[in-house]
Amino acid sequence: SLAWSLATVDHVHRPFLAALADAPRKRWRDFDAPSLANVAWAYAALREDRPVLFDEIADAAVGEKINDFNHQGLCQLHQWNLWRKEKTGKSALPPLVAKLCHDAFARTSIHKSALQRDVASQLAKMGLLLEEEALTPSGYRLDSLVEINGNKIGSVEVDGPAHFVGQRPHGKTVLKRRQVAKVDGIPVVSLPYWEWNDLDSDDEKQRYIRSKIDGC
Repeated sequence: SLAWSLATVDHVHRPFLAALADAPRKRWRDFDAPSLANVAWAYAALREDRPVLFDEIADAAVGEKINDFNHQGLCQLHQWNLWRKEKTGKSALPPLVAKLCHDAFARTSIHKSALQRDVASQLAKMGLLLEEEALTPSGYRLDSLVEINGNKIGSVEVDGPAHFVGQRPHGKTVLKRRQVAKVDGIPVVSLPYWEWNDLDSDDEKQRYIRSKIDGC
């Protein structure tokens, strides 16, 4: 959908998003589950609050369409629900459905890139690495959980090409950073791949990591 495309590039077009959200309720009931999940994720990523639309999404998630949401759709609903809890202090989904979405999100496959392994190796040499692929209470996986300034836990995220549109963070990258920081209370340090690729020696890499962490 266009809403999903806008969110992917982290571009807020409020007139379009308002018009889409104000569509007749019957139109939303005609949407299939994947389309509803895409719309829910888009509004969460762009932080556009549209309660009437969200009621329709919640009704679909607890009604006959719940079995039509695939793994990706359940993950998108989970991220949307995290945002609703962040905004309102309560889940937009009933406990069983919320757990179904959380569990799907937390089961996301783990793939370590060579870049990620290189960064983790440098963090270990610096004595900062606490855990790789750490699972947060919200269900996010963090590349490297680290100790910041001796008394705070943070996450070092290795952001490769798939995390960007050009050199602008992808919508899913922006959403992850925001939700890990706000929901899990863990500050996120981003290492863009093009900056890392310009470094050669261990000393250069470790000084770069330290400058990023100190600025967190």
